[in-house]
Amino acid sequence: MSEKKQGGTLAVGCTIGALMFSSYVGPGFAAGTQTVSYFLTKGWVGVLVAPILVAVLTFFWCWMTFEFNRIYRPGDFREQSDMIYKNPVARQALGIFKDVFSIVQILLVVSGMISAAATIMEQMLGLPNIAGTIIFAIVMIALTLKGADLVSKLGNVLTILIIAIVIFIFSIGIGKCWPGASEFMAEKTTPKDYGFSTGYAWVIMMSVVILYTCGANATVPYCKDHLTTKKQSLVGALLTAILCGGGTAMCTVLFAAGMPEITKQPIPMLWTMQKTIGAGSWAQYIYTVIAIAAMLSTGVAMLFGVSERFQIALGKNAMKNQSPEVRRAVVGIVITLVAVALSRFGILAIISKGYTLFTLISAPVLIYLLFITVPMRIHRDKADGTYPKAAEE
Repeated sequence: MSEKKQGGTLAVGCTIGALMFSSYVGPGFAAGTQTVSYFLTKGWVGVLVAPILVAVLTFFWCWMTFEFNRIYRPGDFREQSDMIYKNPVARQALGIFKDVFSIVQILLVVSGMISAAATIMEQMLGLPNIAGTIIFAIVMIALTLKGADLVSKLGNVLTILIIAIVIFIFSIGIGKCWPGASEFMAEKTTPKDYGFSTGYAWVIMMSVVILYTCGANATVPYCKDHLTTKKQSLVGALLTAILCGGGTAMCTVLFAAGMPEITKQPIPMLWTMQKTIGAGSWAQYIYTVIAIAAMLSTGVAMLFGVSERFQIALGKNAMKNQSPEVRRAVVGIVITLVAVALSRFGILAIISKGYTLFTLISAPVLIYLLFITVPMRIHRDKADGTYPKAAEE
């Protein structure tokens, strides 16, 4: 592997963390819809406690997963799954589950991106919703076809812009939002006030770990080409946890001031800027541009991950005579067309119903189970002498 491919500890780790965060910042973060639905409707603990706990869990999961990618060097997320499970029955069952739920996740996330972006363009630019939907979908497919390097570079740039705009909104809004947020927390609002039992509310909040880590599939090919040291894995995991957890906590504080009215808003961040903070039109337009870019980044990262995985499968079967670019285009277009159809349900329905059901079913298998199976795989490989030498580098 060349020195250029290896890169520095900070550079590679930051790129992975940026890609992970840029995959998370769609309707859930940049728009705020997901943040309100998962955390603030679960009471006062959803303002700071839960987002931080999920960030801690995210750190350990990412560190473990990035290290697995570094050691075993899978080329895509299905190959990664196959490497984790040695038992053929478990490998096949979990591989199929991951394939199916990766597609479901892509459809939900991408449809959410499309719906949220089209809604913002309609509210701020007066663009008809269907026109915004079509434009966003076309640009997303075009960027996806550029490959992994473009996806990682896009994530780096947008991460800086997104963090900058969130910090800016937080800085101009905290003075006006903190009294309302403090009151919301001081009242000790419980999940029961919003129709949830305490236990169920915590299950939902902790399942957000799969959303914090929704860029994991897209990072697999990048890790194969660039991740070479344990320190890089550590930096990537730490940055992912800080960006996702810290950014979410800033948003929950701002949004808490608008409870419970904000739960009915399709774009809580824009509503907060207009109604609670009273931000000027220039700030709203800056937010609009960066938010749409963030949603585009999320859509591209997610779409690239699944397109890369299935173009490889198509290359072994029906489209083996076609180039990877053509196969990737076919997969991307099909997924996007289905996502466009789903986006017509609206961002509120996609998040509150589709996302919640997805995370409750998939988080135990795709996230929590790996805390057991990955260490078991490594332990067994060390015991039988098949542990890769790369692990010691």
